[in-house]
Amino acid sequence: MARVISTSETIRKSPAEVWEVLTDWPKATAWMPSVMSMQAEGLTQVGTKINYKTRRDTFHSTITELDEGRKLTLRTEHGSVTADYTYDLVDVAEGTKVSLNATCELSGHQWFGPILRLMMRFTDGSQIKKLKSMAEAS
Repeated sequence: MARVISTSETIRKSPAEVWEVLTDWPKATAWMPSVMSMQAEGLTQVGTKINYKTRRDTFHSTITELDEGRKLTLRTEHGSVTADYTYDLVDVAEGTKVSLNATCELSGHQWFGPILRLMMRFTDGSQIKKLKSMAEAS
């Protein structure tokens, strides 16, 4: 998969506090710019489906990797697109360093790949900055 986003911020909150904000799915719309609504189909654990709506469509992600309080990977498969968004939390002296690494794979229509990756960077590249603002305000 091609790397699309790689960004990080240090949030002046504990990893537990940041994790709580990160996994509060209904409130994720405050820091996920393109998401209008989000709801989990169960507890935050591997295999749980997360349903969300954007202005354009309804999507379904699956939690594919989870290390409670430290790491979370959401995989979205939609048509010919597979995207993984991995959030890493590391305890540092100033609070919590949060990283987002997003990758994307496209089967078929390869000409669309660069456009899709640019759209992902544009819509989701600010997620961690927005997460920081929300977490530090709480």
